[in-house]
Amino acid sequence: MLRTRMTLLAICLGLCASVGMTSSASPQHSHHGGGDSEFAAKAAVGNMAEVALGRLGVERALRADVKQFAQRMIDDHTQALDELRNLASQKSLALPGAGGKSQRSAESKLGKLSGVEFEREFMEVMIKNHNDALDLFQHEATHGDEAEMKQWAAKTVDAIKEHLRMAREIGASVGVKK
Repeated sequence: MLRTRMTLLAICLGLCASVGMTSSASPQHSHHGGGDSEFAAKAAVGNMAEVALGRLGVERALRADVKQFAQRMIDDHTQALDELRNLASQKSLALPGAGGKSQRSAESKLGKLSGVEFEREFMEVMIKNHNDALDLFQHEATHGDEAEMKQWAAKTVDAIKEHLRMAREIGASVGVKK
């Protein structure tokens, strides 16, 4: 059980670090010299991580509700990433083309699990990621510099809240204690 919790912690820290959301770089404390560009890069990496983890969920989960949630992550985060890429292109903002080393490491660690253990850890990661994303997007919606980016972030907040609600509900059914 300790090994499982340590693996989860490593996954969460890896994903948070890959999107720049560790406590020292939280939206409330980050320097906004990069402003919308920094937000866009973090949002892009976060969406790419959710798509990649969603694929693992579809492949490795046993329960239909976990598989359906994972597929929804693929669909919704692919759409959000496409929207962000279009907006970034209009604003001449560069986005990362792939997730970072931390994301690949987290995928690798989660990819070694299967069945009930995978489902529990997957849902824990989904709850953590969506909590972090909610903070990031709410901050941008309130404090962003560019009107269209702020509007997109505000619109996306509702989807993140829905994902978080679903993740908590499914998480509780697979034994996530939160």
